Amino acid sequence: MSELSSKAEDNSIAVKYYIKLKDSIQKNERALRNKYARIQYETDTYIQETKRLTTQNVLIIIIGAIMLLIFALILVIRIQITKNKILRFESEQQKANEEIYTLMLRQQAKVEEGRLLERHRISEELHDGILNRLLGSRLGLEFLSMDEKEDQSKDNYGFYINEIKSIEREIRDLSHELKNTQLDPDKDFITILKDYVNKQSNLHTFQYSINQKCKIFWEDINDYVKVNLYRIIQEAIQNIIKHARANSIAINFSLNSNTLHIDIIDDGIGFNSNQKNHGIGLSNIESRVSKLEGEFKIASKIKNGTTLALKIPLFKSL
Repeated sequence: MSELSSKAEDNSIAVKYYIKLKDSIQKNERALRNKYARIQYETDTYIQETKRLTTQNVLIIIIGAIMLLIFALILVIRIQITKNKILRFESEQQKANEEIYTLMLRQQAKVEEGRLLERHRISEELHDGILNRLLGSRLGLEFLSMDEKEDQSKDNYGFYINEIKSIEREIRDLSHELKNTQLDPDKDFITILKDYVNKQSNLHTFQYSINQKCKIFWEDINDYVKVNLYRIIQEAIQNIIKHARANSIAINFSLNSNTLHIDIIDDGIGFNSNQKNHGIGLSNIESRVSKLEGEFKIASKIKNGTTLALKIPLFKSL
């Protein structure tokens, strides 16, 4: 009985230990399940937040790209509008220059026409008025001389008659010379250029020469080329006046294989033509030469003067 009682007590203790152990295990399992659930929740929350942030960043990038594209588009449109304005301004300026040059040519042509009409008027006056009067006087003296009997009077009459004949010949030659005078076809452009250079020469006290090495028919060259050429020479003269302190300027024209060559030479102080940065004057010249699809070169040395050589093709203007 005592043994049975002892075994019963041991079994009771074992049952209690088992129950306690089982409760402990269940408690640990519940704790682990709670911890896993918490980790799972936190993981899901992190994943959702990451997705949200990723979506937000993608939206920010897309919106930023769209705004950048819109800004670039606006910038391109503004640049294009500015270019169009510049092109319109240059076109209007070109038309204005051509109109100015055309007016100058018309004015010069009217002046030349007036001079020619005046020459014809003087020629007619000489031929129809003075010459006829002198002829009548000579005839009258000849009739008088035929009636004279004194030798000395006849000699005097003969002297006066010969003198009047000499005057007749001089007036006739002058009349023919005036009537046969033809206008030089290149006089308009060269005259305008000479007027400008001559005024600058008087203002700034330098000598000048304008030379044509061959015959150039300026009337066959269109106004656009002549206007830009006139502006180029203007700019070159102004540069020489401002910077070169030259005593003389030579402008030489020649024509070779349908290409117009212009050399503008001064004896000023010169400059280092190897420098890349030139002034706005040379930049303007370069721009105008480029518009004419031409070329230009500058040769200059300190204290040795400057030569500006231009080549302008005339295939579009002839």
